[in-house]
Amino acid sequence: MTVKNKVTVITGASSGIGEASAKLLAKHGAKVVLGGVAKRRKQACRIRFDYLGRNSLICMRLPLTSRNAVGQT
Repeated sequence: MTVKNKVTVITGASSGIGEASAKLLAKHGAKVVLGGVAKRRKQACRIRFDYLGRNSLICMRLPLTSRNAVGQT
């Protein structure tokens, strides 16, 4: 299966397994949405992913604390 030009949403992408997964997907051509990125981490996240190109990355806050919060996004 190829991920080139597919849109992927990764939660917890500002560190750990989420970050590694997002980098791998972007490296293979996926458009990666980094969900749940806290405001204070967003800039650092963008800097770490910058080498992958701006077109492959979208950082956005996704409240995932409850089912209702998810529906409001």
